[in-house]
Amino acid sequence: MDKEENVVMSEFVALSAEGFNELIDELNTGEMDVSRRNEILQIIKVQHDHLNESLGSASTQMEQMKKDNYELSLANSKLFREVTFTKEESKTPETKEKEFSETITLSDLEKTANLSV
Repeated sequence: MDKEENVVMSEFVALSAEGFNELIDELNTGEMDVSRRNEILQIIKVQHDHLNESLGSASTQMEQMKKDNYELSLANSKLFREVTFTKEESKTPETKEKEFSETITLSDLEKTANLSV
């Protein structure tokens, strides 16, 4: 790695789309010395490498998060089922009857009353 490459890599700043377009337009003019052309190409290479590295890192993190989310969903489901079954098993018949009566709504009573009239 030469001195110019070290300077470009140590001063990494992500370019905007406009910045890239300016560099490409400058390359297309054809009226530049070799050192400037090499500098622009090196900047584009470093940008490309950095973006690929960032994308790979983000993809890896996303896959890990998906895996963690799936595992947490399974654990949550298992705990929910355990709590629900334990809660249902510990209820006495009186408690179940009381809870059922608390779930009856006014509209349920009206429907029942209309059916029996």
